[in-house]
Amino acid sequence: YPNGEKYLVAYAAGSPLPSVPGIKTALSQSLPAYMVPAFIVPMDEIPRTAHEKVDRQRLPEPDMNETGEDIALPQNDIQRTLVDIWSQVLFLPAEKIGVDTDFFQLGGQSLKATALVSRVHRDLGVKVPLVEIFRAPTVRELSLYIQRAPGQRYSGLQPVEKKEYYPLSSAQARLYV
Repeated sequence: YPNGEKYLVAYAAGSPLPSVPGIKTALSQSLPAYMVPAFIVPMDEIPRTAHEKVDRQRLPEPDMNETGEDIALPQNDIQRTLVDIWSQVLFLPAEKIGVDTDFFQLGGQSLKATALVSRVHRDLGVKVPLVEIFRAPTVRELSLYIQRAPGQRYSGLQPVEKKEYYPLSSAQARLYV
């Protein structure tokens, strides 16, 4: 995939085929979140080999920019900022992220959620606990949390003054000994 990450993809065929969000909802009721496919590719028919096995080479590549959901546009500055942050963290175009789209259905996972928390703190001045990303996985829910949360100034890493030598940390000293 474009950013080098791997995603779980499902191919669905049948008549009538339910909507992609409907399939994801049904799967999320019986599977843990990490097993719900990030992308579902609807097909008329699953390609088969001469021995009636799935012909994986003829399966189409998923459209990484298609979630199968209607996109609800951001309504305020917090939501617009969150969509921009999600776009950068998930490597997706902002136009493909709606305010009701689930972070984890777009390919988010715990490491990306950690990056999201850091970016929200830096860009919006609100420290969001990581568990809150799991409780409020949409832009709309997270923006409501941010509106209620107290602000906290972000202070990134500050460079130390230039010296010829620096004292060793305790871990470095142990390694040296």
